[in-house]
Amino acid sequence: MTLFKTWTYSSFSTDDYEEDRINELIHYSMLEYTEQNANFIQNNYSVYSLVAYLENKKEDFLKSPEYVSMNGDLATELLKSAVFSDHEKADIVKRLQDTDINESLAELIVSLLTKIKINLDPKVLQTSLMYSKNTPNKITVISYTLGNQGLDNSLVNKLLKTLPAPYRDLTNLGKKPLIPYDNNNERLINILQQIGFISSFNKEEKGIRVYTKKKI
Repeated sequence: MTLFKTWTYSSFSTDDYEEDRINELIHYSMLEYTEQNANFIQNNYSVYSLVAYLENKKEDFLKSPEYVSMNGDLATELLKSAVFSDHEKADIVKRLQDTDINESLAELIVSLLTKIKINLDPKVLQTSLMYSKNTPNKITVISYTLGNQGLDNSLVNKLLKTLPAPYRDLTNLGKKPLIPYDNNNERLINILQQIGFISSFNKEEKGIRVYTKKKI
């Protein structure tokens, strides 16, 4: 092991370090942010040690995120971290593939999307919405996406089908689904009419009656 300025280790050449010792070095900022160190910690220790290392070297990590191999478990812990801002978490999410998404990560991504705009790959967005169980958050994200991006009907269909009934019935031609009334749902229905995805809607005593496009 080579020792550099101010007691900062710059590289590892052995794996003879228990995780507690590695965490101590991380805590006292004794490990420089290098590709070699990042790879060593990621390949030999828990994701929690890696997250602690990235939190400790946040500025360097954000400048050179490619030193770390992003995956679902790592992204999940980074999105839980109080050290990274929402904008910084957005940059982390942009590095994900749809195959990285699991239910826990999906909930974190969808929650983040209710607070900040992220230009996500459509597959990552769709997969996150599909795994998430938080319907109000999903509706907020879908409304925002439809209102701010020019999407074709195929993608609109895919996003709406990530919702439970009766919302997913909005994709069926010639139907008249009754959507529960609240401000979030009304915003979604208004946007769907604005983009020409539905024919019309009426407010009724028990909810919002939506008239989908007729079959041709």
